[in-house]
Amino acid sequence: MNVVLTPGLYKVRYSTGTDTFEQIFEASPAENPTHLALPQLTTPRAATVATAPDVLGNIEAMAVTLSKQPGLPHGTGSGCFIFAMDLPATGPNPALSTAPSHPAAGLKLLTFDGTIIADFGSVAPQNGCAGMTIDLDPGSYLLRLEQPGQDALEQTIVTCSGWQTQVLLPLQLTSTRSTMRVPNLENATILMSVLGSGLNPDPTRNDSVDMARRWLARREPVAPVAELRQAVNDANVLRQGAPGQEALRSMLREKFTNPMLGIYATHLLTLTPNPDESLLYEVSTNLKILLGHHPDVTAIDLWLDPNMEAPPFLSPPMLRNSWAILVNRTRRYEALVPRDSYTVRIADRLWGSGAWLVWCTPPPQTGTQTQQPVDLKVLSDYIRKQLAGKTTSQFVNEELSTKNLTGVEASVLAYIAEVTRGRIATKVLADQVGKIAWLGPLNGVYRRLIPSALEQRSVKAANHFLMSDNVVQQLGIPQSALSEAAEGLFQKFGLR
Repeated sequence: MNVVLTPGLYKVRYSTGTDTFEQIFEASPAENPTHLALPQLTTPRAATVATAPDVLGNIEAMAVTLSKQPGLPHGTGSGCFIFAMDLPATGPNPALSTAPSHPAAGLKLLTFDGTIIADFGSVAPQNGCAGMTIDLDPGSYLLRLEQPGQDALEQTIVTCSGWQTQVLLPLQLTSTRSTMRVPNLENATILMSVLGSGLNPDPTRNDSVDMARRWLARREPVAPVAELRQAVNDANVLRQGAPGQEALRSMLREKFTNPMLGIYATHLLTLTPNPDESLLYEVSTNLKILLGHHPDVTAIDLWLDPNMEAPPFLSPPMLRNSWAILVNRTRRYEALVPRDSYTVRIADRLWGSGAWLVWCTPPPQTGTQTQQPVDLKVLSDYIRKQLAGKTTSQFVNEELSTKNLTGVEASVLAYIAEVTRGRIATKVLADQVGKIAWLGPLNGVYRRLIPSALEQRSVKAANHFLMSDNVVQQLGIPQSALSEAAEGLFQKFGLR
C-alpha cells in the first residue's frame, strides 16, 4: 500500500482478525518514502478448519458427518446443527484449565416460551466433542448454557427456510475466575448451508466468514465493499434470467452458499464513516429473497429507514449491532420491543462484548404494568429531596435494598440521580456567586442575574438529559424497558 501523507506522527495497525499489531512512525521529508516492514501475524482460521491435522482434522470430519445426519424432528423447512468441540488447549498456561465431564453439559435448545427442544448433554460424546442436527420450523430459538453456581447464558439462533444454521462452539474459559472449559457462546462460529448439504469445510469460505465476525466483534469500521458490490452485480445478472421469485431464490442459493457473510458485511458497513446506503439496500433485498425473514436483516432495514414499520421483535436478534440499532429505533417506535416480549426482559442482562448478543437468563416475567405516561422530571424532583446529605451511590443502594428494585429500575434511578446531582451542584454554585461581596456596586446586579442564569441553564440541561430518547441512548435499553422501569419507580416511591 502506498499512501501520500503530510509530515507528522502516524499509527498503523495490522490485523488478521485474531492478531493485532500497532506501530507509530514519523513521516518526514528527510526519509521519503518511509518503508514499514510487515510484522509476523497469526493467520486466523475458522473453528471448522484444522490447524493440527492429527487432532483437529478428526474433529472437523466428525462435525461434517454429524451435520449431514437426519435431524431430531421438531418442525420442517429449516434446520440447526449445534456442535461443541474441545479443541487443543492454547495460550501460556493451557494446563491450568480442565475439560468438563461432557463437552456439551448444560447446553440446551429451547423455544422462547421455555419448551426444551434438545439437551445436548445427553448426546454421546466423541473425542471431546458432541453435537446433533435438529429439524425446525423457520424462526428464532434460544440456545442456553446452564452452569452450576452461575447464571445461565443465552443467545438467539435463527433458522431460515431451506437453510441449516450451523453453530460451532469451542470449549474455552469464559472468565478469569474459571478453570473449567465450557462451550463459549460469545466466540461461536455460526455458518449457514443449504438444507441437506451439511457443513462445508472449505477453509477459504469459512475463514472469510469468521474474519468478518471477528471484525464485527471489535466494531472495526472495515467492510468488504468490493465483494458486496460484486455480489450485488451477480445477483442482478441472475435476476434478469430468473422466470420468477422462487426460481431466483433457487439460483441465489446456488451462487451464494453462506449468507452469514452477507449479514456480517452489511452490519460492518453500518460502522464505516460514509456507508453506501444504496449498496446496503440492494444487499438487504437479496438477503430477504435468499433467507426470508431474518431479524438481523430487518435491523439493517431499520438502520436504513428510521420510519420503517417493522414487525415487533418478540425475541432478541442474533447480533449485538442489531440490538444497538433496535434500541435506537425504539426511541421513535416503542412498539418495536413490546413490554411483554422476551426482548425487553434482557435489557439489563447483556453479557460479554463479542459480535453475538449474549445475555444472562432473565428472571420470570411477573406481569406487565398498566401503561401510563411518566414524566421523568417529576421523578427527578422527588430524588432531589431524597439526596440531601447522601451521595448518589448511598441513595441508590438504600433504595435498591428497601424497594426491591429491578436491574433496569436501579439503572434508571442511578442515571436520574446523577443528572439531579449535577443540577443541585449548579444551584449551590449559583448561591455562592450571589454572595460574593467584592463586586462592589455591581454586586446587586450579579445577585439578581447570574444565579438565575446558572439555574436556568442547569434546569435546561437536566431536562435535556431527562428526555426519554436521551435516556434510552445513554443506558442502551429499549424505550419500553425505560417506560416500564419508570412506571415501577413511580409506584414504589408512591408518586401515583
